[in-house]
Amino acid sequence: MTYTEAQERSAQRRLREIYNRKTRRQRIKLAEKLGYGGTDASKLRVLRRITAQVIPAERVVTLNQYYKPYTSGDDRNPWLGTYPDIAPGPTASRDTEYGDRQLFHITASVMAVAEVPQGVISYSRRLNTKGAIGETDRPGYSSDIRYLLQKFGEDAARKYDPPSEGGEVLPESGQLLFMAFTEAGAREVVEIVNAEGFDIDVPPPDGGKYGIVLAPSTKRDLKNVRVYEYQRKLPKAKRDFIIKYVNRASGQYGIE
Repeated sequence: MTYTEAQERSAQRRLREIYNRKTRRQRIKLAEKLGYGGTDASKLRVLRRITAQVIPAERVVTLNQYYKPYTSGDDRNPWLGTYPDIAPGPTASRDTEYGDRQLFHITASVMAVAEVPQGVISYSRRLNTKGAIGETDRPGYSSDIRYLLQKFGEDAARKYDPPSEGGEVLPESGQLLFMAFTEAGAREVVEIVNAEGFDIDVPPPDGGKYGIVLAPSTKRDLKNVRVYEYQRKLPKAKRDFIIKYVNRASGQYGIE
């Protein structure tokens, strides 16, 4: 049977979902089932190449699952150490001074809880990766997605430091107690704080919704946001076999 390009894209998307649900050992077995040999590292590498997604220049990607719902002064860094297996596509900028890959940054709407002289308060704020390109060796804009997730965690952890060291500038003198990165995390923090005898609420989120997103650095028109593309097409010699396998295997994973 000859498959169409649309059927190939559909199979690649579903193969990606199957890949995401497997452990490292299961991914190696999957690569072997698809006819790949060599070392375990090479099997995993080739499987990543045909399932890794490319982010179009206009795309915004939700990152909540890669971070803790909230942090505290005792547990400051929200990053869980994992990251999406995605790569930026060609830049949408006319100025290619920083390369031909699209630059991204991480921006979030978070709830902060602080202790001030009058008691404990909660408020909403924006939190972005920090650092201008050319002014620091750790800029807040990059085409390296893993780096950006790690840096956002470090920047968020630094907010618990004194303001003179880059920490949170509070509405009045005091101490940052918690930061929540999702609506669920904000509600959980409010429960923890109020259980100690205080009375705070979840404030309206700055930006309309609590959460963390990967966003392009250049101006974008969301009307033209496209679906993900893939770093590589399925290899011609294995294309039909892989599509047939995915069509057969998708059902057992509940993937449509």
